[in-house]
Amino acid sequence: MRAFWLAPHRPFFLLAGLWAAVAPLAWLIPGLAADPRFWHMHELMFGMGGAAAGGYLLTALPGWTGRPPHGGGTLQGLVALWLLARVAAVGGTGTPAALVAPAYFAALGLLLTRDVAAARAWAKLPLALAPLALGLLDATVAGGWAPGGDPGAAPRAAALMFSAMIALVGGRAVPAFTRSWLTHRGLPGVVRAPAPLAALAAAMILAAAGLTLAGWHHAAGGLLAAAGATQIARQMFWQPLRAAGSGALAMLHGAWAWHGLGLLLAGTALAAGDAAAQADAIHAITMGAMGTMILALAGRAAMIRQPGELAAPPILALGFLLVSAAAAVRVALPPVDGGPDPVRLSALLWIGGWVAFLAALGPALGTPATRPVLSAARPPDNPA
Repeated sequence: MRAFWLAPHRPFFLLAGLWAAVAPLAWLIPGLAADPRFWHMHELMFGMGGAAAGGYLLTALPGWTGRPPHGGGTLQGLVALWLLARVAAVGGTGTPAALVAPAYFAALGLLLTRDVAAARAWAKLPLALAPLALGLLDATVAGGWAPGGDPGAAPRAAALMFSAMIALVGGRAVPAFTRSWLTHRGLPGVVRAPAPLAALAAAMILAAAGLTLAGWHHAAGGLLAAAGATQIARQMFWQPLRAAGSGALAMLHGAWAWHGLGLLLAGTALAAGDAAAQADAIHAITMGAMGTMILALAGRAAMIRQPGELAAPPILALGFLLVSAAAAVRVALPPVDGGPDPVRLSALLWIGGWVAFLAALGPALGTPATRPVLSAARPPDNPA
């Protein structure tokens, strides 16, 4: 059990998978939460997303600073704060939830910022500060406050904050892992991933989050549409067709495609002022981009290690397909009289996908931690 607390990704990736499977139950079990709509939204975004962010950032931190990973009491304290936030959210929105919910993000952000500043790893400061911004948004959502009188503004901004993190993390990880696999296999093809484009896309997404909080939806929509188109175009230079030969890479590329599509849909819906389309677009970002990218990255800790590459077990690939299908149903399937309820169908597919993820992750939790955690080899630009 002691080894479990020496690797930050283990408790947090486990919690992310467990909570991803639990949160949709609000739609399937009446009375599970005081406010099912709030609890479902809040817990998938800040519960699942918060645990996954903590697992990844704490796993990547030693590579940024050259210091050992945080474990033991520090890690247990962060997990305790995360659990306390989950309890606070059960009662719905209000001041108690607003005070308790952001404590985990505040502690995580301060820890990351302290270590990054001590190591003078200034290039990583935006990712270290991201949990602090998420904590402020969590307090706003949990408190039930509506900036500018728009109750959807803060949840939208939070989804975009996670999207900006995907732009920074995924924008490095997907091409880096693809380049490493192509080199190992001796396959032709150049992977081009200029770092300034990742920073530009993240900046556009963050600017759009600020504009949507201010109520400037048309301007925010234009920025998001531009960011989405940029992300889709970038992927064309990452050899996505060749990457399909690796299950591990195919999942990452599929998640990145959801990222670009979600931003494009969100931008179009905001610019048009279409409330229904905005709801679908947010699900494309949260269920589609966040869900699949978390599963694809966290799932690498459970993959089979082969010389120079990771192989995805079939159960993990099934989980990815089910989560992708859940997002597609929620975004694209309209309600039809006498037909299946798309919300319930999506919830069932989603839960099945995360149960498959947990089945793949479980055996890896009891074995000695292998580093690097998320790759089989570490070329100079590998993120973790």
